[in-house]
Amino acid sequence: MRSRAASCQNEAYPTSPSMRNALTGLTVSRDRILVQGNIVAARTRMSGVFDHEFPFTPVGAVQPTGKSLSFYIHNFFRYDEDGRLAEEWAQFDNLGFLRQLGVDLTIQK
Repeated sequence: MRSRAASCQNEAYPTSPSMRNALTGLTVSRDRILVQGNIVAARTRMSGVFDHEFPFTPVGAVQPTGKSLSFYIHNFFRYDEDGRLAEEWAQFDNLGFLRQLGVDLTIQK
């Protein structure tokens, strides 16, 4: 059984159905691709218009702003000896993404 935290983390991942549903006109492009042996690194740019609720963030559901946003993901892929994807790692600026969604990140005293 998957935990709620794991489920939320997967739904917040930039390629999740929730992300695709929240961003109208979502485009994905690879700005850089580097290969060394069985490791592939990619700098992936995603952009779209925040037109629909995004339900999975650390602060709960975020309502749409109608604003354009753009962000990067840095992916690393490891392929096995048969050329199949064995592992994937991703680095994503969640804080920057939340700011673009319009989330107020100031600490309230």
